[in-house]
Parts: sequence; structure tokens; C-alpha cells
Amino acid sequence: MESSITYVIGRVAMGAALCAGLQLSAPGTAFAATSIEFELSGTFGEGVMVGYNGPDGGYAVDTVGLPWSTSFDYDGDGLSLVFSGSHPGDDPGSVTCRVKVNGRVAVSRTDNAPRTAGHGAVCHLIRSGSSYVGN
Repeated sequence: MESSITYVIGRVAMGAALCAGLQLSAPGTAFAATSIEFELSGTFGEGVMVGYNGPDGGYAVDTVGLPWSTSFDYDGDGLSLVFSGSHPGDDPGSVTCRVKVNGRVAVSRTDNAPRTAGHGAVCHLIRSGSSYVGN
């Protein structure tokens, strides 16, 4: 169990580092506010680790029960937003991350545990011109 938690914390830290590296801005470019909603669903009632870019571009980490969601208006000029959810235990189940942009699903990913305990579902949202695309 301890190694699973260590693995999850490492993945969350990796996501935060990735976000920091990709949060670049184009000089002199302003973007209109975009409605962003992060959703987690799945079979786990509690103990799911979530990590995501918040409205200020900072990275937030928490342990939540499912279903879970948060939304905000993002007017930053970052090139990428990252959102992940993982369950550190060895119990079978699934975690799905979904990102909505202006009410429309941009990306959705599901991870079935315990393929690798704590692996998790990761959604990337990348700015492409004046809109976002998921991958």
C-alpha cells in the first residue's frame, strides 16, 4: 500500500512539473475567459487523489470521493491545463476524468484499476489558437 501511495504522489508531482513547464504565455496576447469544468466519476466512493490546474494557473492536489467536480472561468494564457484522478489502493474499479470547455466535453479518459495501482486517468487540455483541444 505504501508503495502505491508513493507512486501516486510521484505521478501527481510529475503532473505538476509538466504543468509548470507547459504554462507558457505568448507575449502581448490576451484571451477571453473560458468556462472550464473538471469532473471525476467512477466506482470508488472515497480516497481518490485529484490534481488539476486551478483558475490562477497553480496546481491543486486533494483526496476526494466520487463523483467530484469543480468549475471556474479561466482567463489565463497558459498553453496547457492538466487534470488527473487516481486511486492508490489495490481494489478493482475505475476512475474517469472529463474536461468540459464552455459546456462541451473536450476530453474524457478512463483508467481501470488495479492494472497498476495508482495509475489513474489523466486528461490534457491544450490551447490551439483561440480554442482548446483535449488529448
